[in-house]
Amino acid sequence: MAKNFGDHRQLTGVIYVAKLTDTPSNLAHYKHLDKVGFSTLTGEARTKHSIRDTAFLQQPVEIIAEWQVYDANARNVEGVPHTFFYDQRVKVSLKVVNDNLYKATESFNVPFDEIVKAINLVITGIKDYRMDGAAGNVVLK
Repeated sequence: MAKNFGDHRQLTGVIYVAKLTDTPSNLAHYKHLDKVGFSTLTGEARTKHSIRDTAFLQQPVEIIAEWQVYDANARNVEGVPHTFFYDQRVKVSLKVVNDNLYKATESFNVPFDEIVKAINLVITGIKDYRMDGAAGNVVLK
């Protein structure tokens, strides 16, 4: 699934949704576990070494959606769904090199359809919507 933000001017990056291909037992209690990210590469290129990348919880992933962003600050575009889904952020930490602790900030326990809806709303005015954590979906304010 690929969508474009902006017109056909200069590609500034992509927003992607990645899903773990094999969920470890310590994360199995999350019904929906997707990472929303930004890359100046393609989503596939960004996730190529996911098993060594803490941003992907050092797990194999697959790209399940990607949107091209044109003439926009794609990092700001990525930040909108991160803020929007803040209360649904997965609370998980990993011990990494030198026993440092990494806290995941881009993985969310949100139904995929709601992530798609929110990212599409970035263009049309997400400020008029909110995430209903109890119902698990995007609703008008």
